[in-house]
Amino acid sequence: MKTLKSKFFQTLERDIALHDFENWLYSLDDVSDLMKEALWYDFFTFNYNSGDSNYEFSKLIRYFDINEYAIYKFENNLNQILQDRNLFRITKSCSDFHNRYDYSLFRHIAEFDDAMNNDFFSYDSVKSQLLTTAGHLMAQWEQLSTNAEKLAFLKEKIAVQAKHPVGEPEHFRPTGRWWRFWKKGIQA
Repeated sequence: MKTLKSKFFQTLERDIALHDFENWLYSLDDVSDLMKEALWYDFFTFNYNSGDSNYEFSKLIRYFDINEYAIYKFENNLNQILQDRNLFRITKSCSDFHNRYDYSLFRHIAEFDDAMNNDFFSYDSVKSQLLTTAGHLMAQWEQLSTNAEKLAFLKEKIAVQAKHPVGEPEHFRPTGRWWRFWKKGIQA
């Protein structure tokens, strides 16, 4: 069960592809006993080739403790940010997770979602600030020794020590067509 949970979480976070999860699942020995449990049955009968399989696959989270997934997701997302891996997807994923579940610490990463896609902010400045924020959060995260402490931190019952909101002057660089339009209007 622990291996299934680990593989499932990795698949949700796109650390492994859905088809790799499927291949792993079907490579298991003695699956006939496993098929008797509803959890395993749903994984074995899941349609991995449908057009919306990633979305449907995410619904299988109901078999797992959402708190465990939140802890896994947050640490994994911080590591991916610090490794500079697909920051657009990570900030969007954190934003979606923050909006869906009650883990307010995800907001500190989710705040960067709009800035990453906004012409009014310099991508390099936002990226730099995101890396700084992730570094501070990871330093504090690593000081927590139990899942209960990590869960309290995720719900901000333990205060964040270093906050870096998006939109401070160092991030702002007027660019894009609206800025050019505005600038022309002022000069006229």
